[in-house]
Amino acid sequence: MRILGLSVGFRHDSSAALLEDGKIIAAVEDAKLSRFPSRGLPESAIKFCLAKAGATWHDLDAIAVSTRPLRGWARRSWSGARSSAFFTDCSCVFRGQRTGGLARDLSNLRILHHKNGTSPCRHLNFEHHLGHAGNAFYRSSFERAVILTMDENGDGQTVTVAIGEGTHIRVLETVPFPHSSGVGILPGHRVAGLHSSKRRTQDAMA
Repeated sequence: MRILGLSVGFRHDSSAALLEDGKIIAAVEDAKLSRFPSRGLPESAIKFCLAKAGATWHDLDAIAVSTRPLRGWARRSWSGARSSAFFTDCSCVFRGQRTGGLARDLSNLRILHHKNGTSPCRHLNFEHHLGHAGNAFYRSSFERAVILTMDENGDGQTVTVAIGEGTHIRVLETVPFPHSSGVGILPGHRVAGLHSSKRRTQDAMA
């Protein structure tokens, strides 16, 4: 089985990985090939992975993307609606930004379906935090572990606690946006002169 995985929901550090029967055949961040910060569909990374495996779109069994745009938009919009009565001007700006982000994400998914053409492979969308959790757990030597994922905002969630067992990950608890430690850390990063694309989500296991 060949699975093409696309990471980070098209927002920043876009990348692609190709797995064949559970083994990583190729994986690369799009910016490493294009030589400039990348967001959107990682076209160069996709071409690299397919070429490395000597495969085409029709040879894929599934395409997995680490985002659920509509679900994330709904969660962020709900949190914004609760505070809109107190911050009306800011709320209008944020609503516009969220709607624009949703439109971009859906457009990227539409382009992906178009590029895939008549290939019978399945298109799968996963929660953003599950992508981080899987990256931490499946590459480790643990058969069972607690997984903690924290970031600024992934599909409307900022913290996820899960249990990894064998080939399964079971979510125990989540913290919704805007309750985010990442938002609190941002000013410190700016003072230190770190660009936002240089931040990395922390995946921890115990």
